[in-house]
Amino acid sequence: METDYTKIKVHPLFEPIKKLFEFYILGIGFVGMPDFQREFLRVNPGMKPLVDVYNKEVNLQVKGTQIKASTKLYLNYIGRVMAIALFDVLQFSKYQHNLNRTEIFRFSRIIRNGAAHNNKFYFEKPLNKPVQWRDKIIKNEMAGKEVIPNFMNSTLLIFLMSDISDLIEMGTKKKLLSSIAA
Repeated sequence: METDYTKIKVHPLFEPIKKLFEFYILGIGFVGMPDFQREFLRVNPGMKPLVDVYNKEVNLQVKGTQIKASTKLYLNYIGRVMAIALFDVLQFSKYQHNLNRTEIFRFSRIIRNGAAHNNKFYFEKPLNKPVQWRDKIIKNEMAGKEVIPNFMNSTLLIFLMSDISDLIEMGTKKKLLSSIAA
């Protein structure tokens, strides 16, 4: 699925989460570059142990102009943080009341709980029925299975925020129209 990322819009409520993801994407590209690391360590020599740990964790390999690294571990971490933040921000927002009975709200809550409970699907009580968003379906049999990245990933979470943003926008427009009509 090829998408123009710049066309994905989210409600201002979710903008900090989207910006964090964008910072991660840009940062992961820069931090693996030897020239960037050299300059960063020249300015911040005390950060060398952190850079060394990062290089080891991603198995950074530089051969000539080729740079290889496995950053999936960090992408999974950012996905978990995004899933937790997405629902927590929504849950405590002024839009929660309008959305808390929607399928997408339930879906987001389950993803959040899984990400927060050792990245495994966790149900306090069995689901009455499967919960769906787009082509993703959560079922009781998934209890204990990995959430990020096996079921959801960071990119899908951006689309989830966008879809929730569309619902918020529709609700806001409905309220505005009904207040004008009154």
